[in-house]
Amino acid sequence: MRLWTVESGFESLSPSHNSNKHSHENMRHFLIQYRPPRDTFLQDSTPEEDAAIGRHFEYLQRLEKDGVLFTAGRVDDARFGIAVIRAPDESAAKAIMDQDPAVVAGVFSGELMPFRVALPASESETDD
Repeated sequence: MRLWTVESGFESLSPSHNSNKHSHENMRHFLIQYRPPRDTFLQDSTPEEDAAIGRHFEYLQRLEKDGVLFTAGRVDDARFGIAVIRAPDESAAKAIMDQDPAVVAGVFSGELMPFRVALPASESETDD
């Protein structure tokens, strides 16, 4: 059973079996830690890397719109960033990470970890 559909020219990772973005039943949370290729990336990124970062941001915006992205951000010095996503299992979460345009372009490396939400903005998001 295919859980994810293709939309808008890249893999949109909205569940195809349920278009309601607020339904998170049977979904788990995963943290993706993104790391740039060098410590000086914030100061000396190339135009090609900047373009990949732009596509990365658009990808995250789409994931948020589709109800897949829980939250995302980076530390001030850009040593790393994170995205917390919802997915039915680790292989689906890995597909989300692997399809990120910045990961595909080699601008970011990504590390995936299961994540337990303890204090969500909404009680319906708690991982028991």
